[in-house]
Parts: sequence; C-alpha cells; structure tokens
Amino acid sequence: MLSKLPISIGEEYLILRYRLNEIGGDMRNDIQLPPSFSGTAQLILYLRYGDPRKSGWAQRWMTDWAVQKQFDWFPSAQLYLHQQFKIALEKAFKKIELLGLQYEIGQVVKCHQITSDSNNVLSVHAWGAGIDILPRSSFNPTAQWSDAFIQVIEEYQIWCGQMAPHHTNKAHQFCMVLPERHPSY
Repeated sequence: MLSKLPISIGEEYLILRYRLNEIGGDMRNDIQLPPSFSGTAQLILYLRYGDPRKSGWAQRWMTDWAVQKQFDWFPSAQLYLHQQFKIALEKAFKKIELLGLQYEIGQVVKCHQITSDSNNVLSVHAWGAGIDILPRSSFNPTAQWSDAFIQVIEEYQIWCGQMAPHHTNKAHQFCMVLPERHPSY
C-alpha cells in the first residue's frame, strides 16, 4: 500500500505499474502518462475523477460551500471545492469546533485553482482537492498546527503538508489525497 489513503486495488495496481516505469521495470513502456498527472496524488485524482480541465468536469464534481453558515468562525465565507473534499472538511471542522481548535485557523490563502508546478504537474488544487490555510499564529508562514489539530484532520483522511518536512512551501496545504510517503519521512 502506498499510503494510508484508501485506494482501490485497481488504482494501486496502476500506480505501482507507473512507478515501475519510472525506475525502468519490466513494464517500462506499458503506461504513458502526461506530465500533468505524474505525481502520485495527481494520478489518484485523475484515476478517480478524470481531467479537471475537461468541459463539464466542474459541473459534475465541484460545489460551492457557504462555510460560514455552518462555521461562523471560518475566515472565508465561501469555498469552491470538490464535493468529496467538502464532506471530509465538514466532518473535520465539526470535530475541530467540538474540541475548541477552530481558533488555530487564521487565513485561507487558496482553494480551487488550475495551476501546474515547474514540471507541468497539475496541482491538487486543480481538482478542488486542496486548500491552503494559515494558522492564526500571526499568519507566520513557518507557524505549525498543534498535534491535536493534525490528529483531527488525519482522522478524516485529509493530508497536511506540515507532515512532509521536505515540502516546506506546502506546510499549510491540506488535501484529500495523501501523496506517496517518501522513505525519508
């Protein structure tokens, strides 16, 4: 299993075959993926939901969420995100509120946005499956979330970039797909 993420056997099989191609395994030319979907999280999202740039994709998978109608403490009134991510965040926010951890949340920086990195790999934000949130700690980009906050987030299968030390620029990104765990973690 690549991570704690519940993925289907078919998805895991395709990811493993793709990883073999990367290292020159027996199935070297069996799978050809466009760079847009070459990250593990991107591959899982693509296999589950398709290409977010396609016509009609957003109407099928995305939703507007008036967050402050449920959670008046949340710093953004509205989010546009993947339906499945909304469900996970809604559950996590209820527990965060129950435990009094909501005041750790300071500012929402980014949610849905179709962007690519320098290698032309689509961001998880393209699927509406990522949200960047800064902790209240003076909106300090190096601020950390409490262990209790991270525990709640992970309980609802939401990954936090803070848990990936080699991705310091992603420390405040939360997403509904766990990337492959690197051996150095």
